[in-house]
Amino acid sequence: MRKTNLCVLKQKVERFNKEFATKEFDGWFDSKYSSSLNEGKLKGIAAGCDSVAYKQWKNEYEVKEPRKTFTSKSFERSTLDQDFELTFKSERKLATLTQLVELTGRTIDDMRLAMVDTSFEIDELEYWADKYLVIENKPNRDFDLNFSTFEKMLKTTNFESLHLLKRFVLYFIHEFYVFEGSDITYYYKRKPTEDDNSVIKAYDSKNFFKVQIQFIENKKPRSTKLSDLLNTIPFHKFANTVCKWEHDPNDMETFSLANPLLAKGLHEEFTESDLHPVLVDYLKRIICFNDSERYQWLMEYIGSICHYPDNKTKVMLVLYSMEKQIGKSNFFKLLTSLLGTANTHMTQHLTNVFGERGSPQVRHKKLCWFEEIAGDKRSFRNCLERMKSAITDSVQSSRNLYHEEEVHGNITEFIGASNNWIGIVEDKMTIFDVNPAEQHNKVYYGELIDDVIKNENEMNKFYTYLKRFANPKPKSFLRTPIYDSMTTASNEGIVNYVNELKESGLNGIVHTESQGQYRVERDIMYLHYQRWRETAGEIPDKRSKFCEKISKLDKRITFKR
Repeated sequence: MRKTNLCVLKQKVERFNKEFATKEFDGWFDSKYSSSLNEGKLKGIAAGCDSVAYKQWKNEYEVKEPRKTFTSKSFERSTLDQDFELTFKSERKLATLTQLVELTGRTIDDMRLAMVDTSFEIDELEYWADKYLVIENKPNRDFDLNFSTFEKMLKTTNFESLHLLKRFVLYFIHEFYVFEGSDITYYYKRKPTEDDNSVIKAYDSKNFFKVQIQFIENKKPRSTKLSDLLNTIPFHKFANTVCKWEHDPNDMETFSLANPLLAKGLHEEFTESDLHPVLVDYLKRIICFNDSERYQWLMEYIGSICHYPDNKTKVMLVLYSMEKQIGKSNFFKLLTSLLGTANTHMTQHLTNVFGERGSPQVRHKKLCWFEEIAGDKRSFRNCLERMKSAITDSVQSSRNLYHEEEVHGNITEFIGASNNWIGIVEDKMTIFDVNPAEQHNKVYYGELIDDVIKNENEMNKFYTYLKRFANPKPKSFLRTPIYDSMTTASNEGIVNYVNELKESGLNGIVHTESQGQYRVERDIMYLHYQRWRETAGEIPDKRSKFCEKISKLDKRITFKR
């Protein structure tokens, strides 16, 4: 036993210290170390250091010892072959399994060899997977069998042992699904077609979790959910990776969770006069109030999103109006038609994305649209820092796992609509007030949707026209008159109040030049603030909130203790 395991520790002996390695082994042998550090794991450590060298000396030096009696965690290796026979004794089920295996490019004999391999311990499933599984960062390698066959087989097969079941699931799972992220997200792998060229589609994990599988353990029937089983087997997750945007949908060598953009560039030049008149009118008159500077900025913004989807604009557009039913959401429909539904996401509230829990739905999306960006000012303030980071920060990740290729992340853009006065992220938001001239005009907006947004040719022309405005560099925000109003609203009048106090020399403030500070009696200042807000016809904040806000707004203002 000692000779065998000192051979296993050969790499550690050479790299560190022979005396230390021997002492470490003796400690383990005398049960001073955790019993989980068994012979199989020691071999794994050595193999992980240098698998080529390990294989060279393993056959030459390893001593073959008589097999020991297995604990409850072990399995009777001789029964694996029998378990496979009993599990697939039905000729029809075996035929379905054979078809399933052959469509992966392997044979039923290859699969059976993997299932009954007795050279791996029951707790060495990850090493078994390394030997028999091909886990590549690629689409489905001409795999055209519907995933439902695999699902049906799991539901209707009674596996003779849990160990066989785990091997079976691992053998097939990566042929159908991509597992992504620190929490499990499933993507169904499929072949592209002429009508639908996306190679990977998101799959409803709720249905996946519900699959019940029957198996035998200790001669008693058991069942488990597929979700529970996945928590116990070492399937491969493409963690911390996202996807490339631009790829040829027929390129089977490129892995991507993103669908190609829906609109396509045409091989000809288009001017504004070539675009549908309702589209031009909507963008110029409704969105931009016929302001040429606004229109130019808007075309550059949309063009950059469409033609440079991997470059973040680092600004956020907000469409504002106190009126409803004036066509703000049609702007989102227009962008969705350009980018594709798989690349856009609509949500109702700011906190759905920037709240404490965030939102997994916005992963791998190009655009997130907020139907109401700030109905609740408190929630808005709580989200400000996260929102600012999301608007400005680039997100990139490249990490090779197994056979993964290096991949880079999509960039999410944020656009919001609002019927309320909002606070803003200064120098990061462009605020457009929207023209209500066609409010409730169903004919006008019906033509915009049916003749433009749903018209592939019109969208392709618009997409091509936008190319002249596109720029990969981050954009500067556009200062509009409504922007200044929003800036003031962000602090609910506190900024104006502080400025007035500093300029007027009103009672309650003592300016000490040597300290450069305004020292304020809490009660005196708050009473004055109350009168000031009430005179303006506004409701004042509570005293505690007022003190908190005003000290954050101007660090020179302190309160006497």
